[in-house]
Amino acid sequence: MSRNVKVSVQKVLKTFGTLAAADNIDLDILEGEFLTLLGASGCGKTTLMRMIAGFETVTSGKILIDGKDVTDLAPRQRNLGMVFQQYSLFPHMTIAENVSYGLRARRTNAAEITKRVAEMLDLVQLPHLAERKPPQLSGGQQQRVALARALAVRPSVLMLDEPLGALDQKLREQLQEELRRLHRETGSTFLFVTHDQEEALGLSDRIAVMKDGKIAQLASPDELYLRPANEYVADFIGKVTFIDGIYRAAAKHVTTGEGLAIPADLTLSDGPVRLVIRPENIHLTDDTEGASGKLVEIARQTGTTTYQVRLDGGQVVKSRHLGLSDAALRLGTSVRLRFDTCKLAYPLAA
Repeated sequence: MSRNVKVSVQKVLKTFGTLAAADNIDLDILEGEFLTLLGASGCGKTTLMRMIAGFETVTSGKILIDGKDVTDLAPRQRNLGMVFQQYSLFPHMTIAENVSYGLRARRTNAAEITKRVAEMLDLVQLPHLAERKPPQLSGGQQQRVALARALAVRPSVLMLDEPLGALDQKLREQLQEELRRLHRETGSTFLFVTHDQEEALGLSDRIAVMKDGKIAQLASPDELYLRPANEYVADFIGKVTFIDGIYRAAAKHVTTGEGLAIPADLTLSDGPVRLVIRPENIHLTDDTEGASGKLVEIARQTGTTTYQVRLDGGQVVKSRHLGLSDAALRLGTSVRLRFDTCKLAYPLAA
């Protein structure tokens, strides 16, 4: 079943002097979806969110929310909820008073306020802290209160601007789970801004990858990871190795200048290509026919190890494995590599 468009950004331009922070952007955010604006610092993602929220004016173009043109409306007239990296709670108020603040500002009746505050504190699993004040809570708890306060007014869209950036890794992971649960249970439309690729991939229904004030690609996490539209997106979303060579469809392989024959099944004509290879598709092997090289870097993450191998011809590739690194593998160790069949490449000029 198709969903209605909740927010429609139409040919929106935002300039600061000669700089286009948002360059004629078109974007539809669907009702009930979790959409993330992802990109490096300065790409325009926060500027775009601030224009949707009404905190930045639009140089040209339109912004519609629920079909209504809000381009020139003040933030308070757009019925949006905002959560920032800084919790922005009132330290002198109790948690219940903080959650009720937006409702009181809207002159909601007392009975409805009491009911809604209880519902929101139950939703973020903090009903037992209703009478405490923000300084008595942990950072993660304070951010959950900020979420409850934003959701209490039943906004058309919940806007989240790097809301987990101030938290340590463990708390970030816990709050990511909270956000997934809240989105599922409320059915609300979430617009999330982050520079963290893993966070975006783990939370979103769709992701808009931004670069230089434009949307480089708008797609599901799987689509972005497996079928990036261009080299920028491929390189920005996760780790990747680019290898240039000549594709031969009949032989189903790409021959590199180093003499490697990498298996490939591409929807491209024969000729020069740039392969896009994820680290999980390159394996350390005992096969004497595999590509040979030396370990030049070992990076251990939670549950995985990534090896960087300099092939005999000089190319450096990344290979990721589950678990901790093999004790026998040390920097400078000679290894062999096996490549999975590559299904993604970009044509190069001959």
